[in-house]
Amino acid sequence: MAVHVDEIEVPDPLISPSLDELLDVDGRGCTWQDPEDFFPNGQMAEDGKASCRPCPARADCLAYALLHDVDGIWGATTYSQRKALRNLHQIHDVEPVRVPASWLAPRRNVLSAAWIRRAV
Repeated sequence: MAVHVDEIEVPDPLISPSLDELLDVDGRGCTWQDPEDFFPNGQMAEDGKASCRPCPARADCLAYALLHDVDGIWGATTYSQRKALRNLHQIHDVEPVRVPASWLAPRRNVLSAAWIRRAV
């Protein structure tokens, strides 16, 4: 299956903010969304992507996701779209994600519940 990425605008220059900087942006589309929306199966991807489209952090979020190996919806793109964008724009230095404990601790119950629902 072909992944269409022609309409996706990649930030130029591609400079990634830190995860903490992304989380400090007011009005993020993902703040009050169900985490399940961002780890979709198939057609459900549109729910997570729709909440990203008007987000003020969308371009920075996409830049972060292109330069880090993250799963799920980031910057209104899926993992396979980002993989295609990396190939198209010759982005090779992708770092693993390091989620700060300060970010994970207050979200642990919500994230755990989402991952448990996915596994069942």
